[in-house]
Amino acid sequence: MSMVGEMRELFQRDEAIDGAKRSELADIIRAKNEIYADAENAVVDSVRNQLNSIPDSSFEKFESLDHIVEMRMFHKGGKNGTPRASTVLDEDICTCAAWTYQLMARHFVKAFYADGGTERAVTTHNDHSFTGQLLMDFNVPTFSPREFVTRYVWRWESETVLLVVSESCLAEKYPIRPSIVRGSVVTLEKFERLEPIGVIPQTRITWTQQPNMGGLIPSRAVRGAAVGQMMYLSSMRKRFDKSPAIDAASNLRVVTMIQNHDEPYTKKEEEILKKGRKMLEVFAEQKSKELKMASQTTQAKMAYKPGDKPAGDSSAKLCNMSEKEAKVIGGALASCIAANLTAPAAVDEWILRYPAMGELEREYVWYRPMMDTIAQRLLESVSWGLKMRLYTGAGLSTMDLLSDVFMIYTYATTEQQGTAQSLAIMVGLCLLGQLFLVWVQTHKGPRRVMLKEMLIVLSGMKPGIDAKRVADGNERNEHATVNPDIELTATRIFELICESIPGSVLQLTALVREASKADGEISKAALASIIVSACTTGFTAATISFDFDVGPQRRRDEPDFYGYIPDSAGRRTAIFFCMIMNGALLLLLRSVSTALLVVVDGR
Repeated sequence: MSMVGEMRELFQRDEAIDGAKRSELADIIRAKNEIYADAENAVVDSVRNQLNSIPDSSFEKFESLDHIVEMRMFHKGGKNGTPRASTVLDEDICTCAAWTYQLMARHFVKAFYADGGTERAVTTHNDHSFTGQLLMDFNVPTFSPREFVTRYVWRWESETVLLVVSESCLAEKYPIRPSIVRGSVVTLEKFERLEPIGVIPQTRITWTQQPNMGGLIPSRAVRGAAVGQMMYLSSMRKRFDKSPAIDAASNLRVVTMIQNHDEPYTKKEEEILKKGRKMLEVFAEQKSKELKMASQTTQAKMAYKPGDKPAGDSSAKLCNMSEKEAKVIGGALASCIAANLTAPAAVDEWILRYPAMGELEREYVWYRPMMDTIAQRLLESVSWGLKMRLYTGAGLSTMDLLSDVFMIYTYATTEQQGTAQSLAIMVGLCLLGQLFLVWVQTHKGPRRVMLKEMLIVLSGMKPGIDAKRVADGNERNEHATVNPDIELTATRIFELICESIPGSVLQLTALVREASKADGEISKAALASIIVSACTTGFTAATISFDFDVGPQRRRDEPDFYGYIPDSAGRRTAIFFCMIMNGALLLLLRSVSTALLVVVDGR
């Protein structure tokens, strides 16, 4: 079968066939001889009027992965989400419109099946209108395959503007649920630009889309649709890009002018040339200094050892940074690594903390990936901060389990069988939850691996083992469902829900009842168990919140929600301990309140 596939790839003529179809369609569009039915005009008018009713000033600009494709978004109150992407293409409007309209070309079909498409059908009504039906399987558990039916129409609006409109539709011929896309309009506007190679026809293309999720639309969904638009327009821009030819012609023209220049320079021109040479020398000296400072900063990072004095702050700019400041900034990366779970999060904190590093990132696209790699190497070789945090959480979890087991024995031997049974049920539910997590993680692999993981759960050492795997940087194996860090987080959540929180309430209730008796005494063992449970809860909740907030990707995707933790290493540490204390004290406060209510009146 592989030979058949290789032969098909060898002899395929997709590009030639698609190109011929696009050329034919471009000629039809150029002729402007189409006659439109009332229903087709209604589709174009309704979608255009609906999307054009949003003022341009209401669209908020946000960062695009392609700096030549501009991305904007309108999102108000969760009721309406409208992304918009636009760019300029070095091609005539008819060719661009044919490329946009011909969504069912062979290269689009390949992408459709690669993205989870299972079936497709196209009904061509005429040269300017067709209906496409797609069936997509997103491979998400509990999600059935989704069907989409969309009507496409293109129409000239004026001599220079053409619209390609799509609208979700339902018909007896297509008995399906409503589509995820309510409507979109691609506006193409033609103009010309004079270049050394001649007059180039260009097209300004703007794609406005309105998703429909059947309810409130989160900002992430709208941004996802905008990124899809950006990738599509970026691929078109690269395909029609004539920049190499234009640059080559411009360079040739300049070279010719220089070679043929034999006129003497005026005094004013000589002064301008002198200033230009001076500016070039200053620029070269500044760039050399910046690269030297960057090299010293990198050397300071790599030379860091555990126990070195923490680095301070520096607001110096790259152009006037001293060698001492470069070493200060370089040494600060280690403290960032110690305070974060991942290398990208540490680098993000470090770059935001020092303006000079932000300058380097903006000027050199390779800088952040290089720093991520360096930080990852440092994290692997000097991971004491990460291990200390992971092992502290694992130690608290294990101590919590052991203290609960000891209290079960204590309650059972002091005529408090009801409390002992309740606490035993909570511990059992926690272990059952962890066993279920092990099954989800290992059911696709060998049985011996599953049995080994289940024995680790029953021994009470799973938090410690999971923490060691994360600290060692272990990757997800081929049979696992999730990464080790996600597994560790899920284990901690089971402990919170099933053991730490309800166990604290139960033990405090028993403690208050014993203390309220005439000869009652406060058990030091019970008090210690309650404090351990509270500390475990506070540490786990703080760790989960902290790691989610400092993640660079989440901060970029949802800046309105993530980013409440400051970028300074000292402040981050202080916030982390405050979050631990806040979680522990909040649990104790509510547990005491609940225990007092139960003792006064159980109902």
